[in-house]
Amino acid sequence: MSLAAPPILAAAPFTLEVAGRPLARVPELYVQPGEVLHLCGPNGAGKTTLLRVLAGERPGGEVRVLGGAPGSRGARADTAWVPTDAALPDDLTVAE
Repeated sequence: MSLAAPPILAAAPFTLEVAGRPLARVPELYVQPGEVLHLCGPNGAGKTTLLRVLAGERPGGEVRVLGGAPGSRGARADTAWVPTDAALPDDLTVAE
């Protein structure tokens, strides 16, 4: 019996593809409660593509967020992703 909490993010190994071309191989990925995932790399390395796969916005691999599919009601209730190109008014607070 394991006493470890289930991961808040889990992804099976997959390959990121753009226009049918392999971009990067993603190993198994687990993020436990309280952990911080730092994602860095040069332009074109696949950071945004990976985040879109993890958010369920593009196909790519088997991903679970809070035990469910990305974009499921449970995942949406407790997670958020705001891409850098989102058009939001400058005067909004985080809560808004």
